[in-house]
Amino acid sequence: MTLEIAQQSATFHLEQSECDFEQDGKLFLITTIVLNKEQQIKTVRMKIALQFYQAGLGIKFIGSRYLGDQTFDLDEIIAIMNKVRDLLYLRHFANDDLAFNITNIQIENQQLTIKGNTQIKRLPDSISESIKSVSAKINDD
Repeated sequence: MTLEIAQQSATFHLEQSECDFEQDGKLFLITTIVLNKEQQIKTVRMKIALQFYQAGLGIKFIGSRYLGDQTFDLDEIIAIMNKVRDLLYLRHFANDDLAFNITNIQIENQQLTIKGNTQIKRLPDSISESIKSVSAKINDD
């Protein structure tokens, strides 16, 4: 994913991610965030806590903590969390093949359930290519 940090372009992605769900709508994401900024790569392991409410229409950031010695600078973590917030609130996305509108997100029995309306215009030749296409469009927005 692309983002801007201190007026400079950067990218980040997640590796080795695990999710834990609790009955009260809390989601814990344990992940490694890899940030590439100005040809410098920073790898940081974190635990991030989120709470879904109002059938997933609302998402609250509860907190986070570093799980190792590496940390982000304040401007880096703000840019990353803003991008994550934008993605979490994304409720509609589409490409040439399909459109998806999320109507409900719930955590029940330690499972994440996403409900939505889908419009399939054409069955894609490859599901993975269609997902990559939607991901690229999300990243550009």
